[in-house]
Amino acid sequence: ITTRGAELYAVLEGEIEARDQRNAALAKQAEAEHIEKSVRKALSVVNAQTEQTLKMMDNLSSDEAALAEKVQRKQAELKRSEDRLSSNQLLRPAFMDEHDRVEAEVQKFYEVYVQKFRNMTYLEHQVAEKQRIEQNRCLALGEALKKLQEKSKREENRKFTGDSDLDDDGDD
Repeated sequence: ITTRGAELYAVLEGEIEARDQRNAALAKQAEAEHIEKSVRKALSVVNAQTEQTLKMMDNLSSDEAALAEKVQRKQAELKRSEDRLSSNQLLRPAFMDEHDRVEAEVQKFYEVYVQKFRNMTYLEHQVAEKQRIEQNRCLALGEALKKLQEKSKREENRKFTGDSDLDDDGDD
């Protein structure tokens, strides 16, 4: 309400000036030539605007026709492209038979490779196990040999020293 009241107040203040100008214009004797000249000028402006609007309407209809033709061409092009795509999807390239054959061979080679790799890994494991067992056996034999050597040295020492007891320790 306050904004409307403020707007009304501002308009009414402008009315005082407008009233003075209106009264001054009415007070003057309106010349017929001046009025006729103003009407002709306004009429020519309206005619020019009408002609311009008519030209724009003609251009609009020709633009519509051009756009409709362009849409039809694009639709025809789209239909041809879709037909070409569907026919190309149905065709099998010439190299695909060879590709399938080579792929099958590669698959066989891969299976052979995997089998040989597994066998090789298994055999390497077996060799490592055998080497470990052999190493343990060699260590055991080495220890047994050392014990025998020590035992024979003790027996020789006993023989030389003259001990009649053969095995006091019980290391047999």
